[in-house]
Amino acid sequence: MVQRNFSISATRKRCSAQVLAEAPAALWILFVGIGFPLLILATLTLRLGLFWEAAKEAAQVSCQAQTFLTPPTYPTSALSAVQSATTTAQNVLNIFPGCTLTQPVNVYIGATPISGGSTNWLNAGSPNQTVSAGQIDTDQNVYSIRVDLVGQVQPLVTFNCPYFGNIPGLTEPFPASVSEQRIFENPLGLSQ
Repeated sequence: MVQRNFSISATRKRCSAQVLAEAPAALWILFVGIGFPLLILATLTLRLGLFWEAAKEAAQVSCQAQTFLTPPTYPTSALSAVQSATTTAQNVLNIFPGCTLTQPVNVYIGATPISGGSTNWLNAGSPNQTVSAGQIDTDQNVYSIRVDLVGQVQPLVTFNCPYFGNIPGLTEPFPASVSEQRIFENPLGLSQ
């Protein structure tokens, strides 16, 4: 009986020694191999969500503007749709670091037939340009604007390792492009 207890305790000591020897490698794989990449992916996702929120806020604010391109005369502090989209997008992106615009904010004008059909983008070739007053027919169409943001989202940590090459989100910023569309509340202001 005594010898049997001895063999059980020796086996337990060998198992605990193996666990103790393998623990640093297992912890390294767990934190560095799995945990750290997931943290970087989570921050990229959060920052991309912030970038998208900037487009949503810019579209929401700009669809309430009185005019499309030129600032309205009253009130003097009012902005046009293009100006308010640019200002709002930049203000939202300045709240948290890691998101930057690489191109100007582009605002497009779309006309959707009330009877149904797809949206026709009136200034598709030249964003941030008004349309003529003759193109606006509120009896036949619903007018909307689309705000496009193009920029970069920085990862939490950028690795400068020549072995990886250029990997967006790991060794360089991740390119991002988002669009949001809203109904324009003052269609007659699209020509101004």
